[in-house]
Amino acid sequence: MGIQNVRDLLVARWGVPLVPAIRQDVTITPAAPQQLLKQDPARVAFLIVNVSTSVVTIEPNPSFPGSLFVTWEEDGESVAYEWFAVSIGAPVHLWVYEVLIDQGRQVAPSPGRAA
Repeated sequence: MGIQNVRDLLVARWGVPLVPAIRQDVTITPAAPQQLLKQDPARVAFLIVNVSTSVVTIEPNPSFPGSLFVTWEEDGESVAYEWFAVSIGAPVHLWVYEVLIDQGRQVAPSPGRAA
């Protein structure tokens, strides 16, 4: 069976079955750093979007207003590290999307290859 959807394209490109993990409303309160992502060697990418107007610091990266996208192809093993967030002032709301290796799904064959 050939490629039928975006997930199949991602599997063909990255060579492993993948599954998304989405948390749409993560609240980070001021004062102390809060764990945003646990260390996960199965994580191949993640996207963090700051949907608040307040500034938030995502470690190990300096402060930013906006979004952060990290992939193993560009950022190496740091994508699998624990990540923490600190709010500067008011509470902030984040949208966190992870792409994880899915241990329960069969790998789709690469385009042009037999299954």
